[in-house]
Amino acid sequence: MYKVLVLSGKGGTGKTTIASSLIELFDSKVFGDVDVDAPNLFLLNRLEVTDTQDYYGLKKAIIDPEKCIKCGKCVEHCKFKAIEDYQTITYRCEGCGVCEFVCPAGAITMVDNVCGQTFEAIDANRKFYSAKLKMGEGNSGKLVTQVKSLMPEQDTICIIDGSPGVGCPVIAAMANVDLILLVCEATMSGLADMKRTYELSKSFNLKAACIINRFDLSLESTEMIESYLKEENITLVGKVPNDSNVVKCINQGLNVVDFDIPAAHAIRETARNLKKIIERG
Repeated sequence: MYKVLVLSGKGGTGKTTIASSLIELFDSKVFGDVDVDAPNLFLLNRLEVTDTQDYYGLKKAIIDPEKCIKCGKCVEHCKFKAIEDYQTITYRCEGCGVCEFVCPAGAITMVDNVCGQTFEAIDANRKFYSAKLKMGEGNSGKLVTQVKSLMPEQDTICIIDGSPGVGCPVIAAMANVDLILLVCEATMSGLADMKRTYELSKSFNLKAACIINRFDLSLESTEMIESYLKEENITLVGKVPNDSNVVKCINQGLNVVDFDIPAAHAIRETARNLKKIIERG
């Protein structure tokens, strides 16, 4: 299985639109969305979730009111201000366990906490995996790793839609993939953020390619992006124009490459160029 991780340095570059299109064009049998804070790939690929599993992150403190002697030690030692009136404010609790350690009455217990869910959508030909982290919960990197571990090895090009930025979810997503596809919009911030993502990928010794989305927003920025790609020896696999039809397709939950529009033509050419890189290994 050849794994292509689609990334962008910032949100709103069109990463998920590109990923969903490549899934269709490559007829991917296994694919996933590891943007666990805001997964939405399944919407564009018209999939119905078939199974969900609870994901347990850091434990949370629970105070037994019958055992609590209200000595105040837990409140005094909690650095996250997660205890008020001898009750735990769950979303503030970081699961460090200090309160349990200092409690003289043994009134505090660290209990398992469901902080998200993994889910899958499997039909006759396709297997999709993703997850959703609850608002305010941590361990997003571990949840990304969990999603990737669910993906079965098959003879297919596996497209994985990653998170924007360079945080823990992106670092976890980069592990054990074959190629990074950087989606960069034609703006200065797009270029600056893409550079950070690429610099991060270097520590994994990953091969990288780039697609410039909405390249005609600023031809000057596009030239700067292309110059950077040449300096870093990153293959430019495509340039997609700013096409108002794309928004119309997405608003209807439809895939861009199912239509005869300029953006679809450019993405199809991108897929052909990307396929050549994959075939070369």
